[in-house]
Amino acid sequence: MAGGRSKGETGHAIQAAARLDHGLLMLLLTHLPELSKTRADEILDRFGKRRRLAHELGLIDDATDADLKTINEIRTIFVHAEVPITFRSRYIVDEAQTFAAWKPRASARRLFDEAVERCERAIDARREKIVYERSPTP
Repeated sequence: MAGGRSKGETGHAIQAAARLDHGLLMLLLTHLPELSKTRADEILDRFGKRRRLAHELGLIDDATDADLKTINEIRTIFVHAEVPITFRSRYIVDEAQTFAAWKPRASARRLFDEAVERCERAIDARREKIVYERSPTP
């Protein structure tokens, strides 16, 4: 049972981070239309690089940047764990304490999911704003 939960939670963390990574790439490509996807994949080949560039360009705020950094750290812990782990594992809980909403006995999984939702909303809203601003007005 624990092994199955571990695999499910690992998959959840990886999949959530992958969605955000893709969202960051789409945001950057929307903001920098001259940058081809192939070129973006060459120079922005990692989640961390995409996150840092989006922050440097002012596309994401400090809170979103901090959430994305923690989400990626949690994903990395799950990916490289040598033993089955869950959101209740010490390493994950320790990392989850960097979320701004952390309180003693908080659920690392709940904080992670809430941060993922906040980041997705922020990234999508910024991308939509760029698209709207560039749309020709009738």
